Amino acid sequence: MATDYRRTIQSWNGTAWVPATTGAYALRRDPYSTNLFVGSHVSNGSWSFGAVTSGDDYQLWYSGDSWATSAIVPSFGTFPVNAGVQAKSNQVEVSVSESEQAGILYGTLASAISAFVSPAITNQCLVNISGTGTTSQFITLAHASLVSYVHLRGASKHINLILGTATASIDKTMTLTDLRVYFSNLDITTARTYTNFTFENCDIYCYNDVDFTNCVLHNCRIFNTGVSCRLIGTTEMTNCIVSGTLTTDTFTGFVANVTDEVSASYTMPTDPLTP
Repeated sequence: MATDYRRTIQSWNGTAWVPATTGAYALRRDPYSTNLFVGSHVSNGSWSFGAVTSGDDYQLWYSGDSWATSAIVPSFGTFPVNAGVQAKSNQVEVSVSESEQAGILYGTLASAISAFVSPAITNQCLVNISGTGTTSQFITLAHASLVSYVHLRGASKHINLILGTATASIDKTMTLTDLRVYFSNLDITTARTYTNFTFENCDIYCYNDVDFTNCVLHNCRIFNTGVSCRLIGTTEMTNCIVSGTLTTDTFTGFVANVTDEVSASYTMPTDPLTP
């Protein structure tokens, strides 16, 4: 079966492996004597090689002079092409404890986020979180690892994300979707401020006061018994449930279909200080 096959290529810059964004690469098929599929760079080190035949074995070759001379890229060796598993220029998956495959699958959130080259409003990127591994039900992600325009999406709200560590205030243009997010006391024991974030279909557990500044919260449940949730600036909150105190100081945003239900009967889950 023919398909538009893509593969992520990395090159060594002297100190680290980085996405290859320039050069001349081609796939050769047995007997590897001619260049059958010359690649073109798409973005973030992802290269398109056209209608490669699924099920055949290929080698990756590099040329620096219009194919007058060329050589196999030894780190790739000979590999089969499976049309059903391809790298995408702006989307990767995280499955903790799995073996990493550059441009496709990563074992940590931080490595997946850092794999993208130049995320921007015109280059939106997505990390799909499929699992937390077999040794813990939590994933921990430091605020310092977050990057604007790199969005996080869980396979379901069974994915538990401990978000924070070290920095209490963070300003990033990004979206978290279908996740159970814990604003725990892990390294942050003071009020938090999230600016320009979007939370979509998330359960959020707050163990200290939290300010949402110029944020969007849609279809979320915010559990904040004993602490305050404050909306600031142009924050929009729709179709949400808040278990504790909700305030709208210096607020010019929009609230619709929000239940502010201070309930003494709700018991917060144990703060997951460590994953």
